[in-house]
Amino acid sequence: MPDLRETIETALKAFTDTPLRDAGLNLLSTLGYASDRTLDLDGSPEAFLEQFDSAGRNFSAEKALVSDWKRVDLLFQLTGEDLSGQSDLFDENKVKQGNLQSYLFFALELTGENYARGKLSQIARQINRLFSAPVMLLIKHKCDAGIPACDKQTFTSASDLLSIAVINRRPHKRDEDKDVLGKVTLIRNISLTVPHRGHLDILADFALPALEKQRKGRIDSFDALHAAWEEVFNVELLNKRFYRELANWYFWALPQVSFPEAGGENEEKRNATGLIRLLTRLIFCWFIKEKGLVPEELFDRKEMERTLSDLDDDASTYYCAILQNLFFATLNQRMGRNHKGELYRCFISDREFQGKNENHGVTNLYRYLDLFKNPEAALDLFSDVPFLNGGLFECLDREDPDNKNRMIRIDGFTTKGERAVIPNRLFFANEQEVDLSGAYGERKRNHEKARGLLHILYSYKFTIVENTPIDQEIALDPELLGKVFENLLASYN
Repeated sequence: MPDLRETIETALKAFTDTPLRDAGLNLLSTLGYASDRTLDLDGSPEAFLEQFDSAGRNFSAEKALVSDWKRVDLLFQLTGEDLSGQSDLFDENKVKQGNLQSYLFFALELTGENYARGKLSQIARQINRLFSAPVMLLIKHKCDAGIPACDKQTFTSASDLLSIAVINRRPHKRDEDKDVLGKVTLIRNISLTVPHRGHLDILADFALPALEKQRKGRIDSFDALHAAWEEVFNVELLNKRFYRELANWYFWALPQVSFPEAGGENEEKRNATGLIRLLTRLIFCWFIKEKGLVPEELFDRKEMERTLSDLDDDASTYYCAILQNLFFATLNQRMGRNHKGELYRCFISDREFQGKNENHGVTNLYRYLDLFKNPEAALDLFSDVPFLNGGLFECLDREDPDNKNRMIRIDGFTTKGERAVIPNRLFFANEQEVDLSGAYGERKRNHEKARGLLHILYSYKFTIVENTPIDQEIALDPELLGKVFENLLASYN
């Protein structure tokens, strides 16, 4: 039996060559949602507006970008009766627009490309103005691969995307027959050809059987479904789940890592702070990866097997050769042409390997030549990564002011001794059960789950756009970075 995520991926791909209405119904059916309550419109924007744009709803065709609408279909109306299996014998297929205890599902295809989150939420808000019941909107649109705002995956041309929008509605304080439109929540820019694992996980969590499993009981009413949806579309809960996974990884990793002693701190403190710095730097890289500034290949195990001489679980090759070189010799090094001779020490603007027994104290040149199968080819992986003029990726190793021939190692970016050791398993291991009761100080935490850090990061969708009071994306936004740093420090303390 195929995994639900595989079935969802197949349903998403159907949007590329199947009529919009059929593809929408198929995806929702895959997720466990179906109803016979529908209206057979011809799919034109004119037919939609003629049917639903009644006076007094304050609908703005301009804000709804109606001029960009290619096709719009009412898929169905889902009521409590549909969920309970106790449909009325009469008019059971009729859409009841005044039924507050229901959800309306629409599919909309747009003609343009590269819609910002605000534009998509604006469309969803305007369509919701037309109905008393909440609307879930499936929006098919395109993204030009040349636009940085689009997700950089494997887009080779203008690619088909799907965004899903819902809106929070609360009762009107003075009129119980009305409600107020709140924040729009989006699952945005789902690739229809190569969907992100994080998007597949979100959709799998949204499936009706998954909701029932989470709530440990059948969902057979509108109120129960609404409550379950609020949990799925709660960004705070997503952040908490991510942080819990990250905390488990941190406490699982802590006894396995080693940072240099030269920093002067005791072993527990230097390993804890070193690991927190690693997490902060890598998560920042994950955000800039969303803008296509860091290549996916650097985090792909198969590519690393081709690149590194050793990727055994116990070796520390990935952290040293890939991540340290990314942090300190790439993101902290200007892009430029090679310079030789006397200029080399005073004008470091070239990205190349540190010469043997040369450039003592220089911490922004590539190292670990011997860890690469083909060192020059490996440099190509870093070639397009920009220089970031900030302190996050500055190597903390420094010359000892009392002894110019000695380095005080904190990050341990060195080819000789005092090197940081972070085993490869901490990045690539599959999920396993670990006893973290001692770390948490709770006996019940002896059966926690932990997996490689890259598996964790790939399981979540990241966005570079921060959420606002009027719209939000089901993804991890940049504000999370500071919270992770603060929470992990608090956990350590």
